[in-house]
Amino acid sequence: MIKKLVATIFVLSMAVLSGCASNGDMGEDAFGKTIYLRGEMNGWNAKPESSLTQVETGLYRTVAELEGGKRYKFKFADMSWSCGTNFGYSSGGDGVVSLDAEPTLLNDCSKYEDLKFTPELTGSYEFYLDVRGEKAAMFVKAL
Repeated sequence: MIKKLVATIFVLSMAVLSGCASNGDMGEDAFGKTIYLRGEMNGWNAKPESSLTQVETGLYRTVAELEGGKRYKFKFADMSWSCGTNFGYSSGGDGVVSLDAEPTLLNDCSKYEDLKFTPELTGSYEFYLDVRGEKAAMFVKAL
């Protein structure tokens, strides 16, 4: 009887603890699916190298190689462009993102609101999705 009780407690404890673990993948802890940087820099595809990774609770990032002087349209979205995980710019804005600027507010059920970023120099850029506040936001930093 005691062995069964100990085994049951162990199994339940492991289930609870495994539910708290984070694998660093955005999907598993925020939305239940992987979110990608999707845009002209990658043919709008959901590529593994464009998936977002958690850097802290509610803040996710990925890196993209971009050509200087070229304007890129993009969004953050899951594999299926699902409402709730299809992030474009929020109404009232134009979707233009500037390097190291204030975060751009996002609409998580976007259809045609592509974000736009034009890097001055060719190089690596960090794209951040921030879901810590009341409204999702994003920003870009140069590496």
